[in-house]
Amino acid sequence: MLFIDLDNFKPINDNFGHETGDALLQEVSHQIKQSLRKEDIVCRFGGDEFIVLLPVLGQRKKAAVIARKILARFKEVVEITDHRVTVGASIGIASYPEDGKDDKSLISHADDAMYNVKNLGGNNYLFHSGRENRCG
Repeated sequence: MLFIDLDNFKPINDNFGHETGDALLQEVSHQIKQSLRKEDIVCRFGGDEFIVLLPVLGQRKKAAVIARKILARFKEVVEITDHRVTVGASIGIASYPEDGKDDKSLISHADDAMYNVKNLGGNNYLFHSGRENRCG
């Protein structure tokens, strides 16, 4: 599971308005989908947060490959409602069953890892692994 939170979304929303913010969220959703496999699922969790489910992944390192693809797409400048903006993302990764055996614990651990990467400056990803988070 990937827990994605946009970096610097609030200033874009505040400076350019909610219409621009909403359009940016739609574009972000599209960019995330373009980074995924057919069987992967993306949903907006709330605000500027998204969850990506990666079924039948096999190896944890494949989650890092997908996280890097998503981050690479966010390096591009996007034109939204006549404004040119860039947005980064902080991504926390939790794996079943190592990091949790149910949806609540996986979301919680992926969210924890996401906040840890945000505190390190954002625009990156971290794995959650028990009490330890490892940068990819």
